[in-house]
Amino acid sequence: MKILAIRYSADTAQMRHFYTTLGLSLNEETASDGWSEMHGSGGYVAVHSRYAETLPTHDVELSLEAEEPLEAIQTRLSDAGFDAGEIVLEDFGRSLRLKDPEGMPLQINGQ
Repeated sequence: MKILAIRYSADTAQMRHFYTTLGLSLNEETASDGWSEMHGSGGYVAVHSRYAETLPTHDVELSLEAEEPLEAIQTRLSDAGFDAGEIVLEDFGRSLRLKDPEGMPLQINGQ
């Protein structure tokens, strides 16, 4: 079974750019303004256009597991003009806490 997280967005192009900057790969066959699949090594996030006022803005906190140093992710985000977040020490290890371009919380767990 695969886990699919759907991220509703008012600006799908910016959201695709954000998640590719994080290291996910855009599946070109699904890329559109309405739906795009962003693949990682253990699953994918679908970026879905926000086409109805009733859709919630921040339903889910996405959690990803990094396959590279968290500092490298921060540098890449900063270089692309995004907020690079903060590395925090959790009970299970380090994680990068940040928000995506529309303010949804995102946690990236380190190795």
